[in-house]
Amino acid sequence: METTKITNEIIFQTSDIALAAYLKIKGYKLGSTTQDNGGKIIFGFIDSNQEQREKDVFAFFNNEGEFLSYMNAWKDLKFFLHRNKDEK
Repeated sequence: METTKITNEIIFQTSDIALAAYLKIKGYKLGSTTQDNGGKIIFGFIDSNQEQREKDVFAFFNNEGEFLSYMNAWKDLKFFLHRNKDEK
């Protein structure tokens, strides 16, 4: 995760898709997407209030609002579906 400045806008960047989804739900505007040399997609969000964004990122990693629990359950169920599909 990093913050960069593009023109007059500050962009917060992350390759963590769960964090990107959380920020989108929280109302952050997607300002850019790029791909790094390894093929990983980097999401860039317009960071108009860095102090609030930092709080939101900590809330995400501290599982406030149960978002991480939801994402982990989703990933587990997706794995289960693919595992059962491969066993047939």
